[in-house]
Amino acid sequence: MNTTFTVFSLLAFVSGNLSAAETTPLHEAASDRVSARPELTITTLGFGSCARQDRPQPIWDSINAARCDAFVLLGDNIYADTSDPAVFRVKYALLAAMPGFAKLRQTTPLFVTWDDHDYGTNDGGAGFLGAETAQKEFCDFFQVPANSPLRTTPGEGQWAWFERRLREPAEIRVVISSIQLIPTEHGSEKWENFPKERARFLELLRRMQAKGVVVISGDRHLAELSMLTPADGAPYPLYDLTTSGLNQPIAKESEHKAKNPPKPQPNRYRLHERPYSGSNFGLMRVKWDGPNPSLRLDVCGLEGDVVISRDVPFLELHPK
Repeated sequence: MNTTFTVFSLLAFVSGNLSAAETTPLHEAASDRVSARPELTITTLGFGSCARQDRPQPIWDSINAARCDAFVLLGDNIYADTSDPAVFRVKYALLAAMPGFAKLRQTTPLFVTWDDHDYGTNDGGAGFLGAETAQKEFCDFFQVPANSPLRTTPGEGQWAWFERRLREPAEIRVVISSIQLIPTEHGSEKWENFPKERARFLELLRRMQAKGVVVISGDRHLAELSMLTPADGAPYPLYDLTTSGLNQPIAKESEHKAKNPPKPQPNRYRLHERPYSGSNFGLMRVKWDGPNPSLRLDVCGLEGDVVISRDVPFLELHPK
């Protein structure tokens, strides 16, 4: 069994292959841990999104207790909502000062993408005049080298990079997306708002015969697990595990346990009755050993308790 575990980020400025020596260093401690081992076998990958820097972030204690081999920040890592570089720096400094985050950053390799609030404006697009400032401050905070192409690669360049990564041998390929790929019915940000791009993504998986793909996403201030079947256009069952937010839930921590919670937004691809609305983070646990390797996809609440879970055999992601 080839235990390569590829992590890549589509339409993001920071990405890396955990098994490769050229992994982009996001901080010195992480880069030392990764580059010193040509093959870093991942058994537990953590991920999360949506963390307001001006509110307490106790969830990092549970994340650190999970002892992840790597952790992915899926976007809205701060709520910058500005084009002023000084404001960016103040808000990133508030994140850096969070004790739990500081501990994670010193002990665990980080992989990072951004979403609209890191970008500088809610639901912003290419016309936002502060985009270059946001990109620079984002890359500076996560210590991307000044000469890295990650600071400048345009959209088509990222698609070409994505296709190259799909050609690399791997048992598991984790696509990191700040917004949901699979759900189509809600009114928030999602790939369905860009239907040609969504169709291009699915066609690329089919054309490349890229097996073992799992999507992780954020943004929604809720957690849910969605699945696209071959009947819906996927080459095999394609999972999208959404985890959001780290301290930015739709409801107060007590409200998600209410007897009469509000009706959830529609999602015909959701694999459970309703989303989880408390603070949460995600875990992907890989069982490499034995005759039937598998993934376990978990959403964990504030105290680390598992609130959504599904076991996925490798064979399901590797159809013959």
